[in-house]
Amino acid sequence: MNKCLKCEQDMTDVKLKQIMGKDPGGQSLKCIAYTCPHCSTVISVQLDPLALKTDTLNAVRALLLGPVHVTEATQRSKPARQTRHTLHPTCRSG
Repeated sequence: MNKCLKCEQDMTDVKLKQIMGKDPGGQSLKCIAYTCPHCSTVISVQLDPLALKTDTLNAVRALLLGPVHVTEATQRSKPARQTRHTLHPTCRSG
């Protein structure tokens, strides 16, 4: 069983809390803190993978289709929009 290093209680789960971090250049980044469910001691912190995915998706879409803003909530609630693209003649096979 995993025990909290501070309160020494058994942990069968952790609490997640979204926090902001800063990179060495001062740019803000969305992060997740994993905390003890009993005493709220921070166990670990990492970049928020859903926010990172959303930011990457927005950047790729902006390059391909022009600016389109996708939020984490719209990713969960709406199916991906299907777009038909015409290939450049040099990219077509056959």
